[in-house]
Amino acid sequence: GERRIRVFTLCLPTTSNLNELYSNVDEQSMFTLLSKMAIERILTHKLEDSREALINKSIELFSSFQNGKPNMTLPLNLKHFPLLILSLLKSIPFRFGNGVIIPSDLRVFHTSILKNLYIDQSILFIHPDLYPLHLLSENAGLELSDGSIQLPQRINLSSEHLEQHGLFLLNNGLELFLFIGRLVSPDLCLNVFDRPSFETIQSGKSFLPELKNPLSIRIANIIKQLKANSNTFLPLIIVKDDGQDKNRFKFFSHLIEDRGTDGSHSYSQWIAYLRDKLISK
Repeated sequence: GERRIRVFTLCLPTTSNLNELYSNVDEQSMFTLLSKMAIERILTHKLEDSREALINKSIELFSSFQNGKPNMTLPLNLKHFPLLILSLLKSIPFRFGNGVIIPSDLRVFHTSILKNLYIDQSILFIHPDLYPLHLLSENAGLELSDGSIQLPQRINLSSEHLEQHGLFLLNNGLELFLFIGRLVSPDLCLNVFDRPSFETIQSGKSFLPELKNPLSIRIANIIKQLKANSNTFLPLIIVKDDGQDKNRFKFFSHLIEDRGTDGSHSYSQWIAYLRDKLISK
């Protein structure tokens, strides 16, 4: 037989300018790598230690990005990085705090999922998309020239944006949550759910009725497009803004910009915390 050596040549650009380096960092790739490293640490260390290591590594990165200036001014390509880290800390694999009770099988399930997701899937799983369906723009839900459906504008993951008369769709890559405000109008109930009022709508896993009105058709198109974009089946879960709906807490747990019921930081508090840590370094 013959013994052969295969040589791979890789040409990479280099620079001596750190600002140029940081301005070309891929935010989503770096975050996904960091999240998978943190997941690996969970398997061999205590959860508290893994969270602390993730926070410390994030502070080190922020410090290097800012070149010693503790003002939390990041390059534009990294402007969402602090929010993604907060989202990861509030995710089920890393959630920890006073009153937090997560069944071990659920935590293991989400840990396994996060460990094996691709970059775009990881981002969506950690930081879901939230769409206001009662405020659709002119083209949202309509077909584009390439045959796809125009999706609505996303809004921040904060309860401040949840109007009581609104209808919101949240996509985390595994499930679709359709949140109904308690003061939603009877017309919207009829046009979307074929029900006369908020009280008569059934919550839980369901399908929307196929109704022959513009709003129903556009919302159905949006849901179909989100399902087509996913490589997994996305069940639709209807959530009512009602204290008796068991899925309400699950929906609100995705609103990571809010302060958690377990005392976890809101997004503004998280930024202030990071700024204080950078000043004290």
